[in-house]
This record gives sequence, structure tokens and C-alpha cells, in this order.
Amino acid sequence: MVLTALLFLSAARLGLATRASVARDSVSATFHVIFEEHIPSGTTGLSVWSPDKSTLYGHSCHGPLALQGSELSVELSDDSGNGVLSFGGANYTLDFDPDVSGGISCYQKYNPLHVVVECLVPAVPDAALPSPVAREGAAECFSGLEEEGFASAVVGVEIEEDEAEPLYEPEMPEIEESGDGFDNDTATDTAAAPHIRPRCWPAPWTHPFNNGSPSRRSRKKQVGPNLRCTNGGCENGFGQAVSVSHSAGITLNGGTWISGGYSVSITKEHSSVMNCAGEGGDEVCVWHSQPHQRYQALRQERDCHGNFVRSSGRYWIDSPMSNHREAYFYCVRNHCRHQGASYWEDHGSGTW
Repeated sequence: MVLTALLFLSAARLGLATRASVARDSVSATFHVIFEEHIPSGTTGLSVWSPDKSTLYGHSCHGPLALQGSELSVELSDDSGNGVLSFGGANYTLDFDPDVSGGISCYQKYNPLHVVVECLVPAVPDAALPSPVAREGAAECFSGLEEEGFASAVVGVEIEEDEAEPLYEPEMPEIEESGDGFDNDTATDTAAAPHIRPRCWPAPWTHPFNNGSPSRRSRKKQVGPNLRCTNGGCENGFGQAVSVSHSAGITLNGGTWISGGYSVSITKEHSSVMNCAGEGGDEVCVWHSQPHQRYQALRQERDCHGNFVRSSGRYWIDSPMSNHREAYFYCVRNHCRHQGASYWEDHGSGTW
């Protein structure tokens, strides 16, 4: 199987197994621990957050992390996220069930290039919380890997679909769009003076607004059913190819899609063989991550004299990148939702 990117993962809301008994209502009682490894290089990163991932308490690029007068460490036994977490003088198995793990609740995301383990871990009783640190620092462990398409799991902010702006299916432009993002009729058109169509009723003109105000997003989508391992180990996939399609969306109902000058498509499809294995009691599934470029457009109308008649207003366009190495399939263990489920991760301003 060929994966086009290294895994870029994050989960601001864990939503762990319903059997988890770890306290979640008190920020002072629980830490959100993220361990990730870039498998080819062996580069690792360990970070500790508040349960909602709004506050970073510390991070380490080289082994254990000092926390609440104790030492926190994670040791993996394989590339799918099994292993042991040690903290406060106790050793915990990396399992979603606190009765099995010894008191923590974890889930794993992995593919052959990258593994991420996220756990809810009880804090040391009566110990003060550490002082917050800048969240951007948690990604510095992997700062030398950006050119390979790797981005740390800890910087993305998860946005559930029901919390995001509603997206509508865009209309395609009536005419070919040029690379500058403007709708042009003929080869004589320029960005500075768009061609005025020879007709005397309002003609639509959609173009980037404020240089597009670009920002980066990725859409995570579950592409297969959940498989629960009831009697020993099991495998989801069995060598069969899985396929997924991502489509552009806009925040204006009836608005027109334009590329805005970015290397994007209105739809993007992927297919690959992806087998995900689990042990007894696990639930496994396959997901896909697709980078999207977000940019702003303005829809206006001009009459045949070039005068603006009216504006339909500004709106946002989320378009899948046409060819990007950070699109990938990955396995999820004990954090499955349902086939077709999706959510967004916001990676901040700028372009991919």
C-alpha cells in the first residue's frame, strides 16, 4: 500500500469508550496525554494537556517528561500503539478500558508511517497543576520533518460537524476559470479588467475576497464500518480496497465554486488497501484524512456597462487539495464512530 503522507492527527475531544471511569469533569483531576512517533526516523513527541486540549502543561522530544514531581513516560511495544504508560509510580497498559489498563483510558491511530496514542490519565492527588506553556512548542519535536509532509498531531484543533458552519454544494461556474481566480470569457480578459459580457442584464462575477484570507483545514472521514473483536483478534479489511470521496463545500447556498488560484479540486477521490487489526474487546475501523484549503470569495453582478449592480455577499469555500502528500488512510482502534462520520481539524491560517 502506498500512502501519500505521514499521519497528521489530533483529537481535542477524546470521546473515549463509554466504559471509561476516568474522571472527566474536573480539569485538575485528569490529564490528556498524547504520544506520537514518526516510525521511519524513530522521532517521538510526548505532550500533556488539559482534558479539552485547551491548555498545554508540558512536552518532551526525548523521553520522559517531568510532571507534578513525578516522571511521565510512554514505551510502545509495536507500531500500532500497544505498550505501557508510567506516571506517579504506577505502570498502565495502553488500553481503552480502565479495568484492563489499571486506571487510564487510551485509543490509538496509526498507519505504517506514524502512530499516535491519546490517553486520559489521573493527575497526582492533591498536587498542584503545572504552569501552562505555549502550545506551539509541542510540535517542535518534528520540526525537521515538514518537507516530508509530516505535521505533528498536537497542533490541529478539532471541530465537530455540528459545530462548524453549514456547508452547501456549490454551483459550478458557467465559464472556464483562469488561474488568477477570476471568471473570464476570452483570452483577452485580465485580472485587472475582467471581460464585460456583451449582454444587458446582470452578469455574475465571483472572485477571491481580501486575497482569499486562506486557512488550512483537514477533513477526517470514516470510510468503513466498525468491527468489534469479540473472540480474540480480528482484522478489518482483509486485503480489500477501500474508497473515499471528498467534495468542496461553501457557506453560501447557491454560491459558485472557484479555485481562487489554489491547487484545489471540487472533488477528490482516493482508494487503497488498508487492513486494521485488533485484539479481543477492541473496536477497529478505517479513516481517511484530506487536506482542504479554505478561502473567501465575493459574488457580485455587473451590468453590460461594467457597473456593479448588486452583491450576493462574501462566503467561504472549503476545497480539497488536488495533489497533496498529507492525504492518507489510517487505522483507528477504540475511537470509531460510524461509516460516513466526519469532522474537521483546523490547522491555522495560511496555505498548504
